[in-house]
Order: sequence, then C-alpha cells, then structure tokens
Amino acid sequence: MSYQILLYPKSVREEQQAGTHIADCEHPPIDQSVLDVFAVRLQSEGYLLAQQNPVFKEFAHKHLAWGMEVKILKTEIRFEIPFRNDTAEAIDAAYDTAYKLCGMGPLHVYDPQKEEWSN
Repeated sequence: MSYQILLYPKSVREEQQAGTHIADCEHPPIDQSVLDVFAVRLQSEGYLLAQQNPVFKEFAHKHLAWGMEVKILKTEIRFEIPFRNDTAEAIDAAYDTAYKLCGMGPLHVYDPQKEEWSN
C-alpha cells in the first residue's frame, strides 16, 4: 500500500466537483508539452529517471530510502509514497513538488485518501 497524490487537468476536477465519482470521470490526455515540461522540471528538482516506455515515465525521489515514485502517464501524474517510518516527511516533499510544478501549468492536485482537491 502507498499514499498517492494525483495531478489531473482542470476538466477532471470540474466533473468530480459536479458530482461524478473520480473513477467515473472522463480522463482526457494531458497535453504532451505539459508532460514534457513536467518531466524536465522533476529532474531539475532532483528526481531520477527510473524507467520509461511508450506508456509512462517513472521517476524516483533523490532520497531513495523513501521509495517515492512519480509516474507520468498520458492522463495523470501520480506520486506514490510507500508507508514507512518516514512517510510523513516523504508526503510533505511530494506535496511540495506537486504544488511547485502545478504552479507552472493546467494541472490540479487531488488527494484520493481525503477525496479532496488541494489547489
């Protein structure tokens, strides 16, 4: 199990806030230029490219002991933080990165554990 922080386009937020369950919302593709810039910015924040294929790019936080991963998919960006002794610190770091990088574009931060939007 892990703690997740998800980044979605504004249209997903609007649909969910109108009453559609997040899993039932239409998840349109995020513009490729936004995904590319996000990947570059992650690396500038010290995240390491762990793997990539045609479906996703996966990055690991520079503090590898946290086990934090960020997956860039066509329809979402997903931070995953495994539950460990220092989970709270890792979650704070993930939120810091998500907020910083969402300030550059049209993505919104969603916390599925709380079922709420953060920005």
